[in-house]
Amino acid sequence: MQKETATWQERITSNESVWNLTHDIHPVLNPLYDESVRRILGRASLGDAPRVLDVGCGLGGWIFKILEFRPGATCVGIDMEASFIERARAEAERRGLSDRVDLRVGDAVRDLPDERFDLIVCAGLPEAFGGLEPMLERLRPLLAPQGRMIIGQGIWEREPDEECLRVLEASRGDHDTLERTIDSIAHAGWAPVYGHKSTEQEWDDFVWACVDGLTRWALDGGDGQEGVDTPRILLAVSEYRHAWLNGYRGTLGYMTFVVRPVPRSWQALVVSYELARRTWTAPTP
Repeated sequence: MQKETATWQERITSNESVWNLTHDIHPVLNPLYDESVRRILGRASLGDAPRVLDVGCGLGGWIFKILEFRPGATCVGIDMEASFIERARAEAERRGLSDRVDLRVGDAVRDLPDERFDLIVCAGLPEAFGGLEPMLERLRPLLAPQGRMIIGQGIWEREPDEECLRVLEASRGDHDTLERTIDSIAHAGWAPVYGHKSTEQEWDDFVWACVDGLTRWALDGGDGQEGVDTPRILLAVSEYRHAWLNGYRGTLGYMTFVVRPVPRSWQALVVSYELARRTWTAPTP
């Protein structure tokens, strides 16, 4: 019998049935309330008709929120899951927004468009680029002058213990503190202009939405699918819930930033200051 190598996160998130059942009870696939999403978009200083790129758009949660927020916006969304793009296209057609949305199947790293955008959204995807700083460097050329980027990033609210790392199948280096994360953004040549730290209740509601989606998938068949393996899905629900309640709840946090690129001619000065400041504030051995 072939051994399964996928992690519990991959087993859950790789099946679109979960997210197809979650998006109707949660605004975006991040731990954010609708009012938080709108506040973040307000701080992104969008014009009346911005051109927007969503990298890893999934079912288009951010895209549809942006189109509601700015009726003159046009959006390009890229995701490697063809089923996600198909669903998002159907939703755009249902809402009468097909002429304002260009949804593409592609790799979020290799298949980026050769275009400039007023806003780029890349929420919770730095690992696909090899980390936060490589992600910022890769997406920088796609921003129009005066453009902004919305990024989502996990942070350690407190030092993770071994149980937290075990259930997340993570290492301490996978995330950093809020302070060090902001330092990394600045070191990469970007100016953070706004940050929203998801509240514990936002996290809880997001996880409950995922639990609800998984449970509906198991017990109701999920979008009319046949042959759903109910016992295995319910076991996955139990594992997911245990990881949250007994592992990372209160330890793993989530930040959403609005950032702007610093001109290359000033970047060396900013980086040198950041490095000097780290030296000045380093604890004495």
